[in-house]
Amino acid sequence: MKKLNVIVAFLFVAVLALPSCKKMDKNPDESGISKRMDEMTVDPTFNWGTSRVVEFSLTTATRGVVYINQTESQDWFHKGLISSGEVYVVSVTIPSNVNEVKLSLNGTVAVVPITGNKVSYQFN
Repeated sequence: MKKLNVIVAFLFVAVLALPSCKKMDKNPDESGISKRMDEMTVDPTFNWGTSRVVEFSLTTATRGVVYINQTESQDWFHKGLISSGEVYVVSVTIPSNVNEVKLSLNGTVAVVPITGNKVSYQFN
């Protein structure tokens, strides 16, 4: 009976292994999709960048810790100490698809749109 179990197990493994040992087709379907970068045709105005640098100029009448966050989450791009009466200038790299950020300082929160590469904001 033990030999029969070994033979059945061997046949089971062989049945599973044989179909997986197919040779790959060397000439796949010609769908017109380029497989190599040098064969691709890309619009010359296409932006390959995934991030951009935005300069923030922030002012406040009180001293505190300022956060520059994503609007959808608590993940922050920048955290820094801002002094009262001074302009806090910082360049921050953010994902290129982000069009607005959340600025937080001492409990004050503002959602600010990003147009271009400079953002100015004054906390009250």
